[in-house]
Amino acid sequence: LTGSGLTIYGQKTRHSGTSALDRVNVARLVVFLRTQLDKLAQPFIFEPNDELTRNEIKGAVESMLLEVQGQRGLYDFAVVCDETNNTPTRIDRNELYVDIAIEPVKAVEFIYIPIRLKNTGEIDKLGL
Repeated sequence: LTGSGLTIYGQKTRHSGTSALDRVNVARLVVFLRTQLDKLAQPFIFEPNDELTRNEIKGAVESMLLEVQGQRGLYDFAVVCDETNNTPTRIDRNELYVDIAIEPVKAVEFIYIPIRLKNTGEIDKLGL
């Protein structure tokens, strides 16, 4: 960028391997989500590990993720907090699992604008 001085022009991280976490916007989103989820989970500590608690925390997580999705941070997400991931063994260990899968929104890094040359009158025929 001419006249801009020293500029960082990209958003790759130093994350090893190829994944969504090798981009700054996704890494920042995950840090934000972890922080928010930690705060969101605190009121559920020492609550009974039953269906009501699992439904309440699942609803709270889904509500938060819907807000992030509405702000263009996620394409989609899924939350599981039921007897499938909270087995009797986990409950007996005083653990509650909330499994979350997210599809983070990716940032535009490249813009392609091809120009096609057509003969006179050809565009009208093609409906372009």
